[in-house]
Amino acid sequence: MSEKRVWRFLIIVCVGFLFACFMFSSLLLPVKAAAQVTIVNHTSYRDYVNYYHVVGEVQNTGDGPVKNVAVNVTFYDASHNILESYSEQTLLEVISVGVKAPFICVASEEISALVSSYDVSIIDYDTTSALPLGLEILSHNSVVAGILPVRIMTITGQVKNVGALTATAVRVVATFYSGPSGTGNVVGASLGPSVPVILSSGQEGTFTIVHDVSGREQLFASYVLIAESLEYAMVPEFPASMILVIFMMTMLVAVAVARKRVV
Repeated sequence: MSEKRVWRFLIIVCVGFLFACFMFSSLLLPVKAAAQVTIVNHTSYRDYVNYYHVVGEVQNTGDGPVKNVAVNVTFYDASHNILESYSEQTLLEVISVGVKAPFICVASEEISALVSSYDVSIIDYDTTSALPLGLEILSHNSVVAGILPVRIMTITGQVKNVGALTATAVRVVATFYSGPSGTGNVVGASLGPSVPVILSSGQEGTFTIVHDVSGREQLFASYVLIAESLEYAMVPEFPASMILVIFMMTMLVAVAVARKRVV
């Protein structure tokens, strides 16, 4: 193959790869239409001091972003009498199309020991404009420590404002799952603010998220992090596996085209 054909081959590879990346990323852009929020899953447990917790997540299954999603949890005793009813908002304020957001509800000390069952429903949410993408989680790691029976998981990491505007009230939400890579049921959720909580354009901050896993540590198989501020949503991570697949497909197409031209 001549030098000219080699350059043509490399140009085809680069252009094809960039086009494939653009097509994949365009799937993440929302389309304006009806809003809809669905409860994905939820679980309950008692912590080591016997408070009754309900944790779960909702998903924006509509075609437009929503905010202020309120989830109602009603607790019942063994005779199905109502003990308490609470309304809690999801930990993410704005939920983009296709995105999941966790919620937490804890029964009061007075009724926790009496709870036998509960039900969950979505009672309210508002439509809103999509937040532009401007936050990126640069790194994170987790460790579990403590003296039995208390075990605490701590997640630390770095978040960056990659947008042009100042990001205020920057926070990171962690959703914990019973399965690998964010699969299975939600078993916990927590959030932590960025330090500093206001990030100027290009500035990096640190975050720490603490969650009690006492007596349930084996259930925490994975977690998913989402950063949010009043101005920005998080730039979606481009999966490494998808990058590899797209690149290999682009290479195969480019090789086939180049061989055909040589022949």
